[in-house]
Amino acid sequence: MNKDFKYGLRWVAVVPGALIAGFLATFPLHWLLYFTLAHGGIVSGVNIKPIEYNLDPFVSAITFILVGFEITPVNKFKTSVVLATTWLLSFFGVFIFLSALKPQFELRGALSLLGAFLGLYIAWRKSKSELNEALEKETGIQKERDLKSWQHGVQEGHKGRLKVLIFEDERALREMYETKFRLEGFTVVGHDGASKDPVSIILKQKPDVIISEVLMPVMDGFGLARIYKADSRTKEIPLIFLTNYTLDDDSKQREALRAVYYMAMTNFMPSDVVNRVREVLRLSIPS
Repeated sequence: MNKDFKYGLRWVAVVPGALIAGFLATFPLHWLLYFTLAHGGIVSGVNIKPIEYNLDPFVSAITFILVGFEITPVNKFKTSVVLATTWLLSFFGVFIFLSALKPQFELRGALSLLGAFLGLYIAWRKSKSELNEALEKETGIQKERDLKSWQHGVQEGHKGRLKVLIFEDERALREMYETKFRLEGFTVVGHDGASKDPVSIILKQKPDVIISEVLMPVMDGFGLARIYKADSRTKEIPLIFLTNYTLDDDSKQREALRAVYYMAMTNFMPSDVVNRVREVLRLSIPS
């Protein structure tokens, strides 16, 4: 199956899959309450209907967010935030409508809120853990070679090591690539997205190559490219878009930018990005 098709299919399945999982998660809860409180088990003869009624949204909220997190191909935590917000807005829309009719709904709403925040917290921890594991795996395999490469650069007296300037608003990703490039012997400067005046940053840092995300809050990658490539002092610096944004849909923008390299983040490991930078820098050196 085509990789892009599978990637798109996972995005389409996020909300339906999370909703179905959230609904199905209540069945084990009912089974557990039935056999522990209603008939035998720890206590018997307890009316479990109010307990089920109040716990259902708690369990569903956690499952909805975490299953959506697992299905999402990239930007998992950001998607989890969107899912949690959607859940709360939807649930409390019903809460406002029904609160006057069902007093116990107040506890149900509180548990739903708690479930959403707990699910979001778990998603944040999982996202952080996955990024750390990816970095450890990448650096662990090549750690000895990376350190030797860095030491060789120092021993050769290469004081003007090649500099990489990274514009990425997601801190964990930015720090992962900064670490990788430093281990490879590069000088690295990272910025939390592009500012309104990227040229001043570029002139100050004087990088040999720029790596940028496309989707950033203050200024996107296209705006960054247009501004600095219109300036004669910075236009010759190569730019690599490292992003999950599909440029195929913006072929006119890509054509206008011309000397821009593109890498889909999901298809490349940090070592591939380092190799592409080396390749780009070799191409940019006048023969």
